[in-house]
Amino acid sequence: MLAVRVDTPVGQSSAVTNALASLTTTVNVSDAAAPTSGQKLVATSPTTAAWQSDDWLHIIKEGGCVGDGVTDDSVAWAAAVATGRNIYIPEGYSILTSTGVTLAQGQAIKGDSWIRVTETGSAGRAPNGGSNIIWGATTGNCISISAAFASNYLSHISVVQKVGTTPTSGAGISVGDNTNRVYNVLLENVVVNGCYNGFHIFGKVNSNVYVNCCAWTYVNAGIYINSAVPYGGGFWMGTYVYGHSTQSINSVGILCDSFDTCLMANTTIAGGGKGMWLRGNVGICYQMTITNLVIENQIGNSPLQIGDGTYGSQDCIISGLHIWDNTATYAMVIGAQSTRTTISVGNSSNTHNITDSGVGTKLTDFSSSVGTITLSGSYTKLRGVTVPNLTVSSTATYQDIQGNTFTNAPSINAAAWATSIIKNNIGLADILTSIAATPLYKGQLSTVAGAIYMAVATASSADWKQVSN
Repeated sequence: MLAVRVDTPVGQSSAVTNALASLTTTVNVSDAAAPTSGQKLVATSPTTAAWQSDDWLHIIKEGGCVGDGVTDDSVAWAAAVATGRNIYIPEGYSILTSTGVTLAQGQAIKGDSWIRVTETGSAGRAPNGGSNIIWGATTGNCISISAAFASNYLSHISVVQKVGTTPTSGAGISVGDNTNRVYNVLLENVVVNGCYNGFHIFGKVNSNVYVNCCAWTYVNAGIYINSAVPYGGGFWMGTYVYGHSTQSINSVGILCDSFDTCLMANTTIAGGGKGMWLRGNVGICYQMTITNLVIENQIGNSPLQIGDGTYGSQDCIISGLHIWDNTATYAMVIGAQSTRTTISVGNSSNTHNITDSGVGTKLTDFSSSVGTITLSGSYTKLRGVTVPNLTVSSTATYQDIQGNTFTNAPSINAAAWATSIIKNNIGLADILTSIAATPLYKGQLSTVAGAIYMAVATASSADWKQVSN
């Protein structure tokens, strides 16, 4: 219910004034005419129009967009954004055919309701309901946020690639550039569907938050993070990335080529080529922390890949990892360019293998009923791991394998034994690190692979005894 106030000119009947002032009526907000300056419409529920003309520009009633899903609204959108006012989008479809929009500092776009996306059809299919921007260009970004100290806000909208167009670059929503420091951006309940990249996070960005965002089909990546200075990844919570079965095996749900600190909580990546790849082709992927990550139904060569780019990754932590129902060659690949990767508390129902050639990888409390873990890097730690098979290659050094369970007898290259600590495992006899040299004197101390040894005699190398882990 909305109270209607009418002020009559001075000198008119006070009786009329009183009667009109006490009038109360019900107004259908979606059908109401746009108020004039100084008047306001306030929605009676969150699912109806919630815009106020003093603060929000109605993209159809005031902005001049048609919003019928057919008419090109590019010019009207550009003019609306140029006003610097916040923009409200009702349910419907605005089409931008060639040029996207760049928001001013502090500018916001808010839709009318959360949308649902159909699961059939080709990439670029139209959503079902919601406040939608149809992106008709095949290059560039539909919405760009790049103003210095941006403080922008996007909520309850979707950006959808126009059916029949095939994007070759760009993104549905781009945050950051290589010039300005783009801070304090909030995206919540935002969907991008069918674009080359769903979300592209790059440049100098920091303190940005993404809540309940969804990338639904994509050509290159659902989320592409390529931001090295100063804190590129941002905080993602409740993220869902869906790749269609018709996508290329080279597509990636979440692709990271550089960042400094990124947090992700409660993330699901389903379908597409590869699930998550911390590649590091542009700069190092540094300090990513991920909790509760589910990766499922990929068709590429590995659901989770860490490293293997020019710069790789460092100090990344994943806890609560679940990988299942994939046809990939490997469930997980930890590449040679990865340093100090920690993966804890997880499982895989994938029918394939895990390979680690990184430095300082730590895998704890992880289980898989099938497959093989192959170690070929250095300073790897396995704790509380349950797998059928373990292979330690000739290139592996300083392996620390304790307190694990193996169904079958592991295969450990003789060259790896000299520097490795392997003990207290089920299905594998203890192999303690040995020191080839004869002690020089009784009581001599030596440290190998983090373990301390003491000489109890000086007759042979067998006189070294481990005294600590």
